[in-house]
Amino acid sequence: MNPIEYERMYRVEDSHWWYAGMREIASAFLPNTITADTILDAGCGTGRNLALLGQKSTPTPTVIGIDYSALALQFAQQRQARKLANATVLELPFATATFDLVTSFEVLYHAAVADDVAALREFHRVLKPNGYLLVRLPAHHWLSSHHDRAVHTARRYNRPELRAKLQAAGFKVQRLSYANVALFPLAVIKRLTEPVMPASANDSDLEIKSQWINHLMQRILSAESRLLHQIDCPIYGLSVIALAQK
Repeated sequence: MNPIEYERMYRVEDSHWWYAGMREIASAFLPNTITADTILDAGCGTGRNLALLGQKSTPTPTVIGIDYSALALQFAQQRQARKLANATVLELPFATATFDLVTSFEVLYHAAVADDVAALREFHRVLKPNGYLLVRLPAHHWLSSHHDRAVHTARRYNRPELRAKLQAAGFKVQRLSYANVALFPLAVIKRLTEPVMPASANDSDLEIKSQWINHLMQRILSAESRLLHQIDCPIYGLSVIALAQK
């Protein structure tokens, strides 16, 4: 990822509609019945999700974050995250059957992950028997944009493709859905107009350009998260999210 994107991410993760809304959607996919004493966030980035994961169980679980980028981990440390490791998802520095829950948000799509199924097998290895994996990824190859180039996207996913890869790694898929569904038409229009209305060099999908639009979009995703507590979306969305079990 371009270094400036980490700085932007760190600056807006608390308030940007996409980050705030997708945290709610991730929470919707984690049943309250899951007890997780040990949690790994594989590809923790600047660390905002570590605090969320620390609230998922009682008593407070041990949450560890790993990331390939030393710069990302520096930002995570500024969030007071302490249990961090500089590592790749292709070679996790943990013993077999260490964690109750592994999460991985927008990581396996990256050009630095040469083999996404191998990474899924690593997640499977470090999970305890019956442990859970929550994984979220960008959806639909044809939606690739200038932002994908900025964050070094190598691949996007659809539901059948993600299901097949999870099963190839040894997982049983419990839930599988598209997410960020309501805003999908707007994103399609934006992607289709990029060739004739290219973004400037300083433009970024992570910038908050209007507070009221930011608030509106966050409300839309919040409403969608409540629906995803109950149902999966099988058709279209900007992301695809899966809950799988070892």
